[in-house]
Amino acid sequence: MEEEKKFDNSESFKNDSVINLIFFYNIFLRNKVVFAIFTLAISFFAFIYSSFKKPIWQGQFEIVIKLEKNSNSNSINPSYLLKLAAFNIDQGNSSLMTEVGILKSPSVLLPVYEYVISEKKNKDPNFKKVDFNSWIKDSLNIELKESTSILEITYKDTNREIIKPVLNEISKEYQ
Repeated sequence: MEEEKKFDNSESFKNDSVINLIFFYNIFLRNKVVFAIFTLAISFFAFIYSSFKKPIWQGQFEIVIKLEKNSNSNSINPSYLLKLAAFNIDQGNSSLMTEVGILKSPSVLLPVYEYVISEKKNKDPNFKKVDFNSWIKDSLNIELKESTSILEITYKDTNREIIKPVLNEISKEYQ
């Protein structure tokens, strides 16, 4: 008798685990008007939103970072050379991260930020000034390409004409 119960439980489990698509199809047919109205309403609001949203333009450039290496390659034993190579890899990565930090620092980016604010105020006297950290977070992306010494700088703005001059200012300030 217990074996029959186990068999019945496993059979009910099989029936519960199967998705009954006919059930969902019938729900859809009964409520097709509600689904159609909901779909049209969402589409309408999406169209209105996209019509009034300002486009965001983006520009980018890349900088190749050259690391200075000391070349004292007289006679060196191989074990020392392996240790030195491992040290230089860590030191190179640290130097690259230092360069990224320098470019992200306020001492480099503050003049660029002030340039952007002055340009936007010239175009629109009612322009509301954003703080420096918000500007960096929202408009500027500075990152090192993985496994390379290439630094990629991306700037985003709603004003298309300002992107190229801002990228030039960033490049000039970094140099």
